[in-house]
Amino acid sequence: MTTRYPDISHFQAGLDLSGTDVICAKATQGTGYTNPLYEHQVRAAAQLGFGYHFLESRHPQDQADHCFQVVGRDRGLMLDIEFTVYPNGTPSNPNMDDAYSFIDRYRTHGGIVHLAYLPHWYWHDHIGAPDLQGLRDRNVYLVSSEYPSAGYSSDGPGWDGYGGSNPLIWQYSSKQLYHGFAVDFNAFKGTVAELRSIVLNGKRGDPVATGWRTWYTKGGTSLEEIGVAVGMAPASILRRTVEKFGPFDDVISQYVNDVMTGAKTHADKIPAGDEKTTGRLWVRDGG
Repeated sequence: MTTRYPDISHFQAGLDLSGTDVICAKATQGTGYTNPLYEHQVRAAAQLGFGYHFLESRHPQDQADHCFQVVGRDRGLMLDIEFTVYPNGTPSNPNMDDAYSFIDRYRTHGGIVHLAYLPHWYWHDHIGAPDLQGLRDRNVYLVSSEYPSAGYSSDGPGWDGYGGSNPLIWQYSSKQLYHGFAVDFNAFKGTVAELRSIVLNGKRGDPVATGWRTWYTKGGTSLEEIGVAVGMAPASILRRTVEKFGPFDDVISQYVNDVMTGAKTHADKIPAGDEKTTGRLWVRDGG
């Protein structure tokens, strides 16, 4: 079961939301902006409505105060972490410290936040590709953004992990046609009830919560060494990788072939891969 839903803002004024099970609507941005359509939009959801706050790089605690005044303690929130430009032309590049400060402050008010929208391009190009342990420590799940020309697929690039986390939700389109409007659309592998539980309670059997993650090989580690680091047998790592991702990528496929033909052993180093195409394994989050 895959649940797909739009996230919207004041730009979608006039959008017919009747029959929409799940809606994520922009609530606030920075320390002063409130979407005038927020309450109408979020209430239009047939089963689950929640808000999002567009984080700016100044005064994250003040932003949390402002957002909580709009969203309150009964609705879930997604934190939107990405680039924008202030009206005076100054760029806004919020980093993970800003995000953590916002989350911590927001929760002191009793606010509910268990989702963070952090596109791979922003994570990689603008804030230095940090580890996202701080999100995991706060029980905040990653929402990715990737818009392939082929559209959504169950094993598409938006499900690839980064920063040590695996996306729970993938925003797979920024212009899906919906009731005559081109809007952002998201996919969650689960039911609306499961999504509601995560949004409001932060609980479901996701890899981030249950201790599994993507391991990208860097060229200096063998499968045997990875197995020791995460407490798994090499054969178990390979089996779990196939179960998670399907066929091995090029680097792992060649490595496995070399092991099978005797050209290499599990003690030989796996060649270097990269985060988008090669060298990907699925392992316990123990290393």
